[in-house]
Amino acid sequence: EADPEKADSPTEEENKTEKNDSSESETVQTDDIPAFNPEPVTLTAKEAAEDNAQKTKKNILKEILPWKGDTVFEMIRKIVFIIAVIIFIGAGVMLASTLIQSNRAVKDLEQIKEVVTTTAKTTIDSEGNVITVAPTEEEQQHNIDIMSYYKGISDKVVGFIELEGCDIYQPVVQDPEDTTNTYYLTHTYYDEQNKGGAIFMDYRCTVSEDYVSPNLVLYGHNQEDGTMFGNLKNYKQDLEFYAANPTVTLRTEYETGIYLIYAYFVTNALEKQDSNGEVFHYHDYIEALNDEATFDWYMGEVQSRNQIISPVKAEFGDKLLVLSTCSNEFTNSRFVVFARKLRDGESVSDYDFTSASFNPYARGVD
Repeated sequence: EADPEKADSPTEEENKTEKNDSSESETVQTDDIPAFNPEPVTLTAKEAAEDNAQKTKKNILKEILPWKGDTVFEMIRKIVFIIAVIIFIGAGVMLASTLIQSNRAVKDLEQIKEVVTTTAKTTIDSEGNVITVAPTEEEQQHNIDIMSYYKGISDKVVGFIELEGCDIYQPVVQDPEDTTNTYYLTHTYYDEQNKGGAIFMDYRCTVSEDYVSPNLVLYGHNQEDGTMFGNLKNYKQDLEFYAANPTVTLRTEYETGIYLIYAYFVTNALEKQDSNGEVFHYHDYIEALNDEATFDWYMGEVQSRNQIISPVKAEFGDKLLVLSTCSNEFTNSRFVVFARKLRDGESVSDYDFTSASFNPYARGVD
């Protein structure tokens, strides 16, 4: 009898036959499939140019921007270069902006001078004395017209200052709410932003028909283009300039005041700039000068620093004017010019300004 297990199992020959049949069925015939031989792509001249441009642009960017595979040194070099370029561009924009604003300020000054004529004129006689030419009724009316003109531009206009030798012809503005005295450092009298700012009066000063503060303090930038208070520095160490330009004219709605310059000096604004930690806060004494003792102390501080010995003296009861600007002797230095108003019955010709001399004992910043 046949073994039942062997009867159900395929023989070796049957297994070989099945394997051969399976192998033959899995064989793929490739003789009839053509080989893939791609033809080279030919670019047009325009496409080649664009391709080269893209490669060039990529290479340039790889040279400038941090790129994968760069060394640490290359990464740092590129970052420093990018920062330098940004700073250079920013400086260029700032310079261009400053030049544009300066040009506007100069043009504005030229237009102002076309509008304005001095109410009380000074001239030099044959003997070299400064004399005042009395204003005509027409010129007095012109003073009213000037104030009306500029108050029409801004209700913050409280005066108009003239200092011919320094080419200063500017409206004076004041904002009583600007308790930091900073708005007009960066804005013009017509309220446009400009680094040259405007000439402005300390917010604590009062100018009205019935009352004027004993000390009017005006501020203005020391502009390189000569606008604002940029030319006040002409007084420094120049007695001839002082003798030829000893007066400041300040118009208001109520009067035209002629002020005689009697002092000027350079001083510090910060305590750390003086070995004794001293600062003369000349701008903080406004209404306080209604007190005689305070007035005398204040004048003592001014005269101890005064660079000149002037024929003009200030006494208690005089109306004072202070012109303050930045100076370039050291950081945060100030150049300050002091003047007092002509008294009733007094004229510029009463003084011989050529007699002024330098003060050898003037107190400087220690």
